Amino acid sequence: MNARRIALSLAMLLLASSLTACTLIRDRDPANSSNGGNGDPIPRVVDALILVDLPRGAVNIMPGYAAFMAYVEAGLAAQLITINRVAVAPMYRQQSDRPPLIYGYDDPHAPFHSLEEALVYYVSDDGLAHLDGQASNDTENLATLGARLDRETIFQPFQSPPEAIPYYRDAADGFVVFYLTGSSRHCAHDSSSCAVDGQRPAHYLTDVDDDTGFASWLSLPGPSGVAPSQIMHVAVATEEGASYDAFVDRCMREPNFPANHLDLLEPSEHAFFGPMMSQLRQNGGHGQLVDLCTAFSNRRENAAISVAAEIGRMLR
Repeated sequence: MNARRIALSLAMLLLASSLTACTLIRDRDPANSSNGGNGDPIPRVVDALILVDLPRGAVNIMPGYAAFMAYVEAGLAAQLITINRVAVAPMYRQQSDRPPLIYGYDDPHAPFHSLEEALVYYVSDDGLAHLDGQASNDTENLATLGARLDRETIFQPFQSPPEAIPYYRDAADGFVVFYLTGSSRHCAHDSSSCAVDGQRPAHYLTDVDDDTGFASWLSLPGPSGVAPSQIMHVAVATEEGASYDAFVDRCMREPNFPANHLDLLEPSEHAFFGPMMSQLRQNGGHGQLVDLCTAFSNRRENAAISVAAEIGRMLR
């Protein structure tokens, strides 16, 4: 059993344990059923892209990101939603002026056994030696990758694979973008510095191709694609617009928050993800913001289950 499945099995066990103390209320309204009437959910499949902030030496916080993602995956599995193709990319760092995919779940040529192992490597000096550039704003790397995701392969830091095959396949039932960052955002969502192709990020990410009805920013192999209404954006990020002292106080009030993480985290002076998620929803898309302090605390399971539930609602 590989490390990803071990982590997922552990998360499923803990998730099941947490649910035994809760009363489950099932929605019997046929109008709300994902299969049109009998109350049983239809199995669904989603693909995902995880954008991770990779500060040098931030080894201690990488396991927290991996643990949160394992709980999200477990929450999706509980709803019969399989998370299939999942690639990881730097949120800000680049390689030769463009962002690479640095890890893929179940990639047959992956030199890493787990998401955590890959993230720990890419915040080391050896890993960061492969990432010599820097994005100018918070969605530059996403926009660059989205336009060529039908061709992107997984970067191999140690040796080239026998053949270069694009990682993603035809579109699934939905697509999820995760943003994981403990640093201040580069700019405000409404500022010209954060514009993508002359638009605010939320507008860029909900643009529709008139011919296909698919999101125009996301290119997947073949004629397939995903509509903006079937794409979820989830930011797991530090607080925006708070002072450092208020941020520290907020984190320390979370149960069992690891205080040593505060040396590696900071609030954001720029409001980016808050306005972006709000405008995504206004434009017919989907967005959810998770406080990073919660995601690193004993409340991470509940936060992850909430994310999984939002993805499930999107797919109905």
